[in-house]
Amino acid sequence: MTLSRTSERTGWAKLVLWTPLLVGGVVAAVAASRASRLRRAIRRAIDGNDRSPESIAMLRGAILGNDKASVAAALGPPRTAAHVAGFNKLMVPERFLEADTWYYAFDRAEQSVIAIEFSRGVARDAHVVRAPALPNPA
Repeated sequence: MTLSRTSERTGWAKLVLWTPLLVGGVVAAVAASRASRLRRAIRRAIDGNDRSPESIAMLRGAILGNDKASVAAALGPPRTAAHVAGFNKLMVPERFLEADTWYYAFDRAEQSVIAIEFSRGVARDAHVVRAPALPNPA
């Protein structure tokens, strides 16, 4: 009878130890998959000079749902960020994690940026913002 109880306790102990490790492994694999998807989309759209609507949609899809740390790891810290808590103010680069909107240069020729909007630390919107065209002098 003692051997059976010891064996039963050992089984429960193994279950208690292995379950969090297994769940943690799955979570880590999903996070790594999302990060590699984001990096691929960035390489294609920004590094590869692919500005097609499909590429931009792929980049947007890869950004959405990621937390600030993942976006910063993939894109680096933003050069410009804005905090929108009651009023707009530009943030100093060292405090970009506090900002609600991050801006990354996208296409220098057309003077566009990617604006990423965060809600509770997670990217909820990403879109390309283009500078308005200046009128031709007559």
